[in-house]
Amino acid sequence: MAATTTRGNTRDQQVIAAARATRDAMTGLEVELLLQAVAWVELHPGDEVDTSVEWGMRELEIAGDGAPTIDEGAVAEFALAIGHSTDS
Repeated sequence: MAATTTRGNTRDQQVIAAARATRDAMTGLEVELLLQAVAWVELHPGDEVDTSVEWGMRELEIAGDGAPTIDEGAVAEFALAIGHSTDS
């Protein structure tokens, strides 16, 4: 069956424009969620890292040397709040 639309079709352009607008809105929401995650981390600091302990012997650091720490329970709480598993 032959296609009934052409690339210049106004409806095609409307659908593509709507899809792009939706993608842009989703990207903006993802950025907002990341900013909220940063705020959550700032509200729930973890213990200071003891740099005198050899790196391989320290407790797990989520983001590596120099990154801020976060309370382990706060990670799970935030994950659950946004619909993720506590393993994510």
